Amino acid sequence: MRRSVAALTLACLPAFAQEKVTLDAHRADGLAVLFSPDGKLLASSGSDGVRLYDTSTLQPIGLQRCGADPINGHWDVTARGLAFSPDGKRLAIAADPPGIWEIAANRWRQVDDTNRRVAAVVFSPDGRWIATAGIEGIKVWGADSLAPLRRWSEENGNVFALALSPDGKTLAAGIWDKTVRLIDAVTLKETARITVPRGPVNALAFRRDGKLLAIGSDGGEESNLVLWDPLGGKEVARLTGAALNDVYGVAFSPDGKWLVSGSKDYTVKLWNVERRKQKVRIGSHFNGATGVAFSPDGKTIASTGQDGKVRLYDLP
Repeated sequence: MRRSVAALTLACLPAFAQEKVTLDAHRADGLAVLFSPDGKLLASSGSDGVRLYDTSTLQPIGLQRCGADPINGHWDVTARGLAFSPDGKRLAIAADPPGIWEIAANRWRQVDDTNRRVAAVVFSPDGRWIATAGIEGIKVWGADSLAPLRRWSEENGNVFALALSPDGKTLAAGIWDKTVRLIDAVTLKETARITVPRGPVNALAFRRDGKLLAIGSDGGEESNLVLWDPLGGKEVARLTGAALNDVYGVAFSPDGKWLVSGSKDYTVKLWNVERRKQKVRIGSHFNGATGVAFSPDGKTIASTGQDGKVRLYDLP
């Protein structure tokens, strides 16, 4: 499999994480990457839809072009966000319009939604609903019926990023106005508001214990990656040197000890959460690293970027 110059330069980096393979996943931009809960599947989304890989062979096993409808002239198959159901049998996709891919049946079901620029999606821990985010705010849909259940919106409430707390009770919404709104997932009432130094907010991730929220945003390198305590309502740390400009993706390791970030400055970086320090730059993507994820066993990091590649890195 062909390896890029950027991948080969990893040999010069500290020997903490080593690149396993590079996949030519997308013709253009890669936007998000995610492992299934059991770690057997790897999904990657981009400007040409969603590709699914078997992690044991790293061979592609499926392609979903979302809402493509050439008869009616709809060719936009860009998929921006991903969320597996708890049992790993369904994959919710933030596309225009969003929907759910039933993997075994290779069946695509899309919601009846006119919202465009859907940026993110989450799946509830009980598998009963999904929430999508975009220009029209947050919309909650039944996972089986895909019927609309409830909606959160406000003036200037363009949502760029969305995360769901592990207990399924709180949605974190990254807004273009340099704020993160914490919202009750049942009532969709705002419970707290976090103002970040720079914006908009591009990426959000809860740690598995729900006690930390990672916030990635546009801006200078001293302030665009923040750790926040959502229970205590206070900033824990600002991770310096996150990027020369914008942070596009963040993800915690399953044990909560590590945080991986992807940035516009091309880099994929690994952070020690307890020490609040960068451990190592583990990789790069030409034109920017847009999505990052840990495998469920914490032994592999996946990243994607605007070069259309998916890179996998082994951790010791």
